[in-house]
Amino acid sequence: MFTTLKRIISSGLKTFWRNSLLSSSSILTVTITLVTSMMIFLAIIVGNAKLNDIEKKVDVNIYFTSDAPIEKVLEFKKELSKLSEIDSQKTILLTKEEALEDFKVSNNDNKEILEALDIIGENPIGPVLNIKAKKIDDYNNVIKFLESDIIQAKYLSIIESTNYNENKVVIEKITTLIKYITILGLAAAGVLIFISLIIIYNTIRLIIYSYKEEIQVMRLIGASNFYTRGPFLIEGILYGFISGIFAIFATWATIFYTTDILKQVSNLNLNKYFSDHILEISGSLILGGIIISFISTYFTVAKYLKIKDKTN
Repeated sequence: MFTTLKRIISSGLKTFWRNSLLSSSSILTVTITLVTSMMIFLAIIVGNAKLNDIEKKVDVNIYFTSDAPIEKVLEFKKELSKLSEIDSQKTILLTKEEALEDFKVSNNDNKEILEALDIIGENPIGPVLNIKAKKIDDYNNVIKFLESDIIQAKYLSIIESTNYNENKVVIEKITTLIKYITILGLAAAGVLIFISLIIIYNTIRLIIYSYKEEIQVMRLIGASNFYTRGPFLIEGILYGFISGIFAIFATWATIFYTTDILKQVSNLNLNKYFSDHILEISGSLILGGIIISFISTYFTVAKYLKIKDKTN
């Protein structure tokens, strides 16, 4: 068995080198497919990192009237804390005094506003509830809760204004963008994989056709199905392996030259991410290339050599 396997591998390597020019199109296509798929995956990673950055900045503020009873405000906060989507530790209630100080700090450069506060002589600002959700998707449920008839009827009199309508638009746009990137990315990767399968399929078919006399001789002398199709399967595996190696370097080069540009979009350092996950990424690219090539080669050999899938 070992001797047979050794001969199959040797024959597959010879076939590969003899048809290197013909095989190059398959290798190139699989390489492009792998690199594009990895870039799509990394784009999703960058998008999620950007989403996480925005999650830290996005919030919903409830501005209460200056005469709102603190007991009523605390009751509202307690009602809100019952939502599973709320991050209770990061949801902060600012008292009138704290809200005034925060307002002064925010408008430190605006002398007219500070002078107006001095003229008024009293604190015109009410308590402020800064709401933080656990995930950006959770804000939709928070907003629905705030817009519910029960909450509006019960607390509308003490709520002066909110900023959640503005944030709602931002949240929806970002969530939709990530969703479309994922869908379009997967669709593009699927199309490229299909093209790769077709090209490898036709490449192996041409190689089988060019070796048809040798295959007939092998059958006449009683060669097994495993021995007959083995070299072509080895060739297909080589396509995937070599494509995976090329894809690793192409991916690294792309990341290296685009890291500075992507820093303007997200805080995620893709170059560092690639280095930290080099084994996982390299393994995925090589394994992905081998799987794509092997599947296409297997079905081509099974069809054009008319070999039944059986154990010999």
